[in-house]
Amino acid sequence: MWNRRSSSNIPTLFALVLLLDYGCSSGVSLPLSGVSGTVTRGGKPLDGGQISFMSREGFGTSAAIGSQGEYTLASQYGSAIPSGIYHVVIIPAALANVKTGDHSPPIRQEKDPANEARVPRKYWDFATSGLQFAVEPGRQKIDIKLDD
Repeated sequence: MWNRRSSSNIPTLFALVLLLDYGCSSGVSLPLSGVSGTVTRGGKPLDGGQISFMSREGFGTSAAIGSQGEYTLASQYGSAIPSGIYHVVIIPAALANVKTGDHSPPIRQEKDPANEARVPRKYWDFATSGLQFAVEPGRQKIDIKLDD
Protein backbone atom coordinates (compact mmCIF):
# COMPACT_ATOMS: atom_id res chain seq x y z
CA MET A 1 0.00 0.00 0.00
CA TRP A 2 1.26 3.47 -0.94
CA ASN A 3 1.50 6.01 1.87
CA ARG A 4 2.70 9.58 2.27
CA ARG A 5 5.86 8.63 4.18
CA SER A 6 7.23 6.24 1.51
CA SER A 7 6.50 8.75 -1.28
CA SER A 8 8.63 11.41 0.46
CA ASN A 9 11.73 9.27 -0.10
CA ILE A 10 11.25 9.03 -3.88
CA PRO A 11 13.19 12.23 -4.77
CA THR A 12 16.11 11.15 -2.58
CA LEU A 13 16.10 7.66 -4.07
CA PHE A 14 15.90 9.07 -7.61
CA ALA A 15 18.87 11.40 -6.95
CA LEU A 16 20.91 8.51 -5.56
CA VAL A 17 20.20 6.37 -8.64
CA LEU A 18 21.24 9.26 -10.93
CA LEU A 19 24.50 9.77 -9.01
CA LEU A 20 25.35 6.07 -9.12
CA ASP A 21 24.57 5.92 -12.83
CA TYR A 22 26.69 8.99 -13.52
CA GLY A 23 29.63 7.61 -11.52
CA CYS A 24 29.53 4.28 -13.36
CA SER A 25 29.14 5.70 -16.87
CA SER A 26 30.79 9.11 -16.74
CA GLY A 27 33.42 8.12 -19.29
CA VAL A 28 36.17 8.11 -16.68
CA SER A 29 38.52 5.27 -17.52
CA LEU A 30 41.62 3.82 -15.98
CA PRO A 31 44.94 4.58 -17.65
CA LEU A 32 45.95 1.23 -19.13
CA SER A 33 49.31 -0.27 -20.00
CA GLY A 34 50.32 -3.09 -22.29
CA VAL A 35 53.14 -4.92 -20.50
CA SER A 36 55.48 -7.55 -21.91
CA GLY A 37 59.11 -8.49 -21.46
CA THR A 38 61.54 -11.29 -20.76
CA VAL A 39 62.75 -12.99 -17.59
CA THR A 40 66.42 -14.03 -17.44
CA ARG A 41 68.72 -15.61 -14.89
CA GLY A 42 72.47 -15.62 -15.34
CA GLY A 43 72.06 -13.94 -18.73
CA LYS A 44 69.91 -16.82 -20.06
CA PRO A 45 66.15 -16.77 -20.62
CA LEU A 46 64.06 -18.55 -18.00
CA ASP A 47 62.44 -21.53 -19.71
CA GLY A 48 58.86 -21.63 -18.48
CA GLY A 49 57.15 -20.74 -15.22
CA GLN A 50 54.75 -18.00 -14.28
CA ILE A 51 55.05 -14.29 -13.58
CA SER A 52 52.50 -12.52 -11.37
CA PHE A 53 51.97 -8.78 -10.92
CA MET A 54 50.04 -7.41 -7.90
CA SER A 55 49.27 -3.71 -7.47
CA ARG A 56 49.08 -1.82 -4.19
CA GLU A 57 45.35 -1.46 -4.85
CA GLY A 58 44.92 -5.23 -5.05
CA PHE A 59 44.73 -5.70 -8.83
CA GLY A 60 46.61 -8.79 -9.94
CA THR A 61 47.34 -10.73 -13.08
CA SER A 62 49.62 -13.59 -14.11
CA ALA A 63 51.11 -14.84 -17.35
CA ALA A 64 52.97 -17.92 -18.49
CA ILE A 65 56.67 -17.45 -19.20
CA GLY A 66 57.56 -18.89 -22.61
CA SER A 67 60.53 -21.03 -23.57
CA GLN A 68 62.61 -17.94 -24.41
CA GLY A 69 61.71 -16.16 -21.15
CA GLU A 70 59.02 -14.02 -22.79
CA TYR A 71 55.72 -13.01 -21.19
CA THR A 72 52.78 -10.75 -22.04
CA LEU A 73 50.28 -9.68 -19.40
CA ALA A 74 46.55 -9.68 -20.03
CA SER A 75 43.52 -9.03 -17.86
CA GLN A 76 39.82 -8.28 -17.97
CA TYR A 77 40.91 -5.15 -19.88
CA GLY A 78 42.25 -7.28 -22.75
CA SER A 79 45.97 -7.06 -23.44
CA ALA A 80 46.44 -4.32 -20.84
CA ILE A 81 46.51 -3.73 -17.09
CA PRO A 82 45.81 -0.58 -15.04
CA SER A 83 48.83 1.68 -14.57
CA GLY A 84 50.38 1.81 -11.12
CA ILE A 85 53.04 0.35 -8.84
CA TYR A 86 53.27 -3.45 -8.97
CA HIS A 87 55.06 -6.07 -6.90
CA VAL A 88 56.16 -9.09 -8.94
CA VAL A 89 56.86 -12.76 -8.25
CA ILE A 90 58.31 -15.46 -10.46
CA ILE A 91 57.16 -19.05 -9.95
CA PRO A 92 59.18 -21.94 -11.45
CA ALA A 93 57.38 -24.13 -13.99
CA ALA A 94 57.37 -27.15 -11.67
CA LEU A 95 55.44 -25.15 -9.04
CA ALA A 96 52.96 -23.57 -11.39
CA ASN A 97 50.19 -25.23 -13.34
CA VAL A 98 50.42 -22.79 -16.24
CA LYS A 99 49.42 -22.75 -19.86
CA THR A 100 49.66 -19.90 -22.32
CA GLY A 101 46.69 -17.62 -21.74
CA ASP A 102 46.06 -19.01 -18.24
CA HIS A 103 45.83 -16.19 -15.70
CA SER A 104 44.94 -18.26 -12.64
CA PRO A 105 47.10 -18.21 -9.51
CA PRO A 106 49.97 -20.71 -9.37
CA ILE A 107 49.50 -24.08 -7.71
CA ARG A 108 52.30 -24.70 -5.23
CA GLN A 109 53.80 -28.15 -4.84
CA GLU A 110 56.23 -29.73 -2.39
CA LYS A 111 59.67 -28.16 -1.97
CA ASP A 112 62.02 -29.38 -4.69
CA PRO A 113 65.71 -28.37 -4.85
CA ALA A 114 65.53 -28.40 -8.67
CA ASN A 115 62.92 -25.61 -8.54
CA GLU A 116 65.22 -23.43 -6.46
CA ALA A 117 67.98 -24.05 -9.00
CA ARG A 118 65.72 -22.54 -11.69
CA VAL A 119 64.29 -19.65 -9.66
CA PRO A 120 65.65 -18.73 -6.21
CA ARG A 121 63.00 -19.10 -3.50
CA LYS A 122 63.01 -15.38 -2.65
CA TYR A 123 61.26 -14.67 -5.99
CA TRP A 124 58.34 -16.97 -5.17
CA ASP A 125 56.76 -14.60 -2.62
CA PHE A 126 55.63 -10.97 -2.92
CA ALA A 127 57.07 -10.21 0.53
CA THR A 128 60.60 -11.32 -0.40
CA SER A 129 60.99 -10.98 -4.17
CA GLY A 130 62.14 -7.35 -4.09
CA LEU A 131 60.73 -6.91 -7.59
CA GLN A 132 58.69 -3.73 -7.91
CA PHE A 133 57.90 -1.75 -11.05
CA ALA A 134 56.04 1.42 -11.98
CA VAL A 135 53.74 0.58 -14.88
CA GLU A 136 53.08 3.69 -16.97
CA PRO A 137 50.22 4.27 -19.44
CA GLY A 138 50.84 2.95 -22.95
CA ARG A 139 52.95 0.02 -24.13
CA GLN A 140 55.84 -0.92 -21.88
CA LYS A 141 58.57 -3.55 -21.91
CA ILE A 142 59.70 -4.76 -18.49
CA ASP A 143 62.68 -7.13 -18.63
CA ILE A 144 63.47 -8.88 -15.36
CA LYS A 145 66.93 -10.15 -14.46
CA LEU A 146 66.96 -12.59 -11.55
CA ASP A 147 69.92 -12.61 -9.16
CA ASP A 148 71.17 -15.70 -7.38
